[in-house]
Amino acid sequence: MIETEFNGEPSGLMTTEAEFWVIIVPWKIAWMRRERIKDCIIQNDLRSKKFTGKGDKKPKRAYLINCRTLFRYADKLTENPFHEVGNNVTENDTDE
Repeated sequence: MIETEFNGEPSGLMTTEAEFWVIIVPWKIAWMRRERIKDCIIQNDLRSKKFTGKGDKKPKRAYLINCRTLFRYADKLTENPFHEVGNNVTENDTDE
């Protein structure tokens, strides 16, 4: 999930000052520049969704991007060294 708005105000990707975002899933770690995430969104004609997240009281707008799609834009992609051998979760098990 890449957040871009919270409670009607820019947030997340739109306001970050971070040079890199690190996205961790059980099997991979991706380092991505903000511009590369934006490239992914634009080049794949993705649409944001508006919803209220669990624990939030106000709505957010975010992109729910398939990991395989997003990780093609990674500046660096590595195996997650903390992924437990025998863990049943793999990249083929989820779209997120």
